[in-house]
Formats: sequence, structure tokens, C-alpha cells
Amino acid sequence: MTLSRTLLPLLLLVAGVLPGCAQLPQPTPAEDARLSTALEEYTSAKTTGTHEADSPAREQLARARLSYINAALEAAGQQQRAGEWFQAQQLLDEALIQAPDSQQLSAARAQIETEIAARLRINDCQLGAARARYLSDKFGLLEQRAPLEFKDYLQDWKSKREREELEQLAVQLRDCAGTALDDYQLGVAEETIAAASRINGAEFIATERQRLEQLRKPAPVTKPVKAQAPPKRPAVETPQQHIRKARIALQSAITRGDLRQAKAYIVELRQLEGDTPQLLELDKSVSEAIAAFITETHERANALYRAQQIEQARDLWQKILELDPEDTQARANLERAERVLKKLEELQGRTPEVTPVTPVTPVTPVTPVTPVTPVTP
Repeated sequence: MTLSRTLLPLLLLVAGVLPGCAQLPQPTPAEDARLSTALEEYTSAKTTGTHEADSPAREQLARARLSYINAALEAAGQQQRAGEWFQAQQLLDEALIQAPDSQQLSAARAQIETEIAARLRINDCQLGAARARYLSDKFGLLEQRAPLEFKDYLQDWKSKREREELEQLAVQLRDCAGTALDDYQLGVAEETIAAASRINGAEFIATERQRLEQLRKPAPVTKPVKAQAPPKRPAVETPQQHIRKARIALQSAITRGDLRQAKAYIVELRQLEGDTPQLLELDKSVSEAIAAFITETHERANALYRAQQIEQARDLWQKILELDPEDTQARANLERAERVLKKLEELQGRTPEVTPVTPVTPVTPVTPVTPVTPVTP
């Protein structure tokens, strides 16, 4: 069972085809050279520094640290201005390893993380609207063809599943429209409102459309005034705004295959909305998907371990522990694999043979994931 097969029932619970990520370019040579030089100087200063308060070496360490932080901030800013947000985030993560107590680095990292989340949210909503338009057009064409062809029961079944997906997309798009209006992203709001209205009619999205018209309505002008800036979003989110964002994030996490994040968002939604039957069923389904994925991953890791591919097996056991830190079997196997890798590293160069490894214990398979009813607002 692959991860995509494990997640298929979940994808039918919440709307659809969301995300992807592009290959990110590396920093430019100039950025890389300056940052590398600053890191070398900072590392060198740390090795020669002292704890004496008035020591020249300590002053040199402080200057080297500040220079490195400034170089990291500038490099991240250049990546950000070029639109390489994830690359900038990674750069700041590496910088925080060297200077974990830097408030400047932490603040810049938090700002970029917020911007990435907002941009991903917009992208997910636009993808949902595109998917809704595609399915709506497809159904219109199929209805025209139906009287001309022999009845295809397989196609009817596929169409039924896609109609269910459309109903789920309508709810997602309404949430997207509300969030876009909160952020004054009027273009995204109009796009998602139009797509949701096409599925469930104008009444379904009437509140959001009314808000859009009010935001677009120009203020009465009695005398020449400066152009008004868009209204600022309230500093504190309302519970409904928080719920909408959590729903969109849950849909995106499930589509990406990030079961750990999906579980976290379900817990958050249960705290916000209570233990509704839909959320309880979705929680159960995600938990079963996690269990099924862990079982499959154990089997793959065991096979890799027996085939002497120790590093690959270790990486899979680490993934299991990310989902379930209490998995004692994965922890024991991971520790065994790390001991073997350490021993092989010590023997490297003295013998080409691979040391035989100790077999690991297989796990008991779990039952397949059962689809559940989609979450409704």
C-alpha cells in the first residue's frame, strides 16, 4: 500500500486537488560567498573566544556574530524579494542553528513563515476554484453526450464521485472566499465566489458576495481627498476566521500527505467547533490512515534493512517516529540501524565487506481506511 492509496479516502472527505512545490534555485554566488565568509569568521571567533567579559577575543566574537546575522538577513531578504520564500526560510533556519538566541533572525523567520502560509492559502483556494471549473465544464459536456451514447456504468460511478467532490469543493471555496475577504484579497474572493456559486447557486454564497460588493463600493466623496488605503484587517481574528483558516489548512495538509499536520488541525478544529460527528469521523479516518502508513513503512524499512540498505531503512523509521513518537519498535530499530551505520563508518577503508545485520521484527498489518462523510461548515 502506497501513501497515495492510504490517503485516497481522505481526499474524498475534503476538497481536492491542491498543491505542489517547485524546484527552488540556489542562492547567487555573491550571496553565498558573503554568507560563507561571515560564517567562517564567526566559527573561527567562537573557537578562539573566551568567557572573560573584557577580552578582545570576546569583542571579536560579538562583531563576528553580528556580521553573520546581518549577512544572513540580507541574503534571506534577497531571496524573499526574488520570490524564493521557502529558500529564504531554509536560510534563516540554518542561521538560527548558529545563533539560536538572535531576536532579529527569529522575527524575520516568523514574518516569512506568515507570508508563506498566506500565499499557500491563496494558491490552494485558486487551485480549488480551477478544479471546480473543470468539473463543472466536464459535467455539462457529459450531459450533452449522454443521449447519444450507450449507458456506461463505470463512467456513471466516476461521475458520482466527482459530483461528491464538487459538493465538498463548494464548501471549501466558500471558506476561501471568507478568508480572502478578511485579508482584502478581492480578486481571489471574486474567483472563489464565482466557482462556488456555479456549483451550489447564488444563495449558497450570498453573504460573501454581499461583503465583496461592500468592500468594492467606493466611499462617498464630498471634497478632494487622498486615495484611501484598503481597510486593515483586525489585529485579533474572530473565531469564524480562525475556523475557516484551519479548514483550508486541513484540506491542504491531507492533499500534501502531511498526516501529522492533518491530525493537528483536526485537534484544533475540535477545540474550536466541538466534537461534531463529522470531525470525529474524520479524526478516526486520519488515525487509521496514519496506522496504515506506519504499518506499510515498517514493512518497507524491514525489507531495506534485510537488503543491507541501512540508511534508507533508518530514514523510514525516523518518519514513523515523526508520526508516532511512542512507536517503541521503530525507535528500537532506528537505534539498531544507527549502531550498524556507526560500526560500518568505523570499518570503512579497512574492509569492503558489509557487516551482517540483525533481523528486525515485522509488524501486524492494520485494516484499510474506511471513507467517511465530508466535513460541513
